[in-house]
Amino acid sequence: MPSLITTSAGNIIKADKVVKTACSRNCFDTCGLLVYIKNGKAIGITGDPDHPITRGHMCVKANTYLRRTYHKERIKYPLLRVGKRGEPDFKRITWDEAYDFLIDKLNYCKKKWGAESVVEYIYSGNREFLAKTIAGRFLNLFGASKLVGSF
Repeated sequence: MPSLITTSAGNIIKADKVVKTACSRNCFDTCGLLVYIKNGKAIGITGDPDHPITRGHMCVKANTYLRRTYHKERIKYPLLRVGKRGEPDFKRITWDEAYDFLIDKLNYCKKKWGAESVVEYIYSGNREFLAKTIAGRFLNLFGASKLVGSF
């Protein structure tokens, strides 16, 4: 695999390694990707020409991975809204606080309206096997609604 990548500024950079992977977005094609790594950081992404469906092409979502991953305003930790809905008032909370908040909300919905008041709504894409299995098992144990034809 060639380890040279041309940046958006037109510079050619030699990567330390190239990792073959696939887009994790919720699309049917699951674009094959080549990720170019230098000093432990992704410096470029191209479509994998060996992928049987996308054959080296990337969708718009895959094209934004580097920008989204390294954007200075990327949210990297849980935030809790402290203002009114629509207002930009949030406070940083720990992961444990975020999980506790989510658990409390799910239990509240289950107690007030029943477990079937919770439903996972997805209707396209492939969602990789592990995520599908874990979400499905959790929702089944919780007693959530299941949409006919949902994944």
